[in-house]
Amino acid sequence: MLIVELDGSQHAEAKNVTADAARIKYLEGLGYFVIRVWNADLNRNLDGVLETIYATAFTRRNTPSSALRAPSPQGEKATAIAIE
Repeated sequence: MLIVELDGSQHAEAKNVTADAARIKYLEGLGYFVIRVWNADLNRNLDGVLETIYATAFTRRNTPSSALRAPSPQGEKATAIAIE
């Protein structure tokens, strides 16, 4: 229930900030936790970004989430990793 989004500079534009906020609110409403990482941060500090992702995943692994809801009719769990 963790989504990692990799954002380029276009996400600093006002129209994209609004769209990003709406998308994150929707995803959080489904029980996902969203981490947003700037491309520049990934390029400058890959180890730090990976540590943050790992620490968040480790912490959330014991956090109840919407993953506990009834499975879909096909018996599949919804999972997502978003990287832009």
